[in-house]
Amino acid sequence: MADIYLEGQLTEAKNPNSPNQPAGEIKLTDQQMAAKVGVYWSSDFADLARVSQKDGKLWIAAFGGSSDLIPLGENRFRIAARPGEVTIETPRAGGPQRLILALEGNPTMTYEAVKADIPTAEQLADYAGNYYSDEIDATYQIAVQEGKLTLLRKKFPPLSLQAVFADAFSSSGLIGTIRFTRDQQQRVTGFTANGGRVRNFMFVRKPQ
Repeated sequence: MADIYLEGQLTEAKNPNSPNQPAGEIKLTDQQMAAKVGVYWSSDFADLARVSQKDGKLWIAAFGGSSDLIPLGENRFRIAARPGEVTIETPRAGGPQRLILALEGNPTMTYEAVKADIPTAEQLADYAGNYYSDEIDATYQIAVQEGKLTLLRKKFPPLSLQAVFADAFSSSGLIGTIRFTRDQQQRVTGFTANGGRVRNFMFVRKPQ
């Protein structure tokens, strides 16, 4: 009866999960996307996330992978390359912007926006020295080569480090992120290495 009396007025409900429903119908403006671009750090998981804008899309690099993001709303996105979602929360007054990464089969990870840092040559020199890990009984050297901070290890080629935020550097090698530690006098005392399943692997600076 409803079909007879309401013919032409009933429309089929759209299922957001339907294969016939185009993914990412929501279109964000360049300004909306630009507000989410930046570097984010998770203290709990010692992981770095980068959000960039390219080819009219937002892209994320985090937790050992990278992908473009498909908008599900202004602040919510589906990860195109693997099952999961990203939410980028609007910052509260005085607080940093937060990124929440929910990958299928993994715990939810929360990142906070950090300010990008470009250290001067003098600041880079502060990190130079030898650092020892008693866990693996090995000494790594940090040096400045060709204007870049470089990690030197026996039996390995030099590894260039790129500044990310204050006292933090990243690399494309097995060691994903290095964070230097300081004492109360702001002297560099060591660093922690983080990458993959390795978190907060500690190296202590040797006396010069």
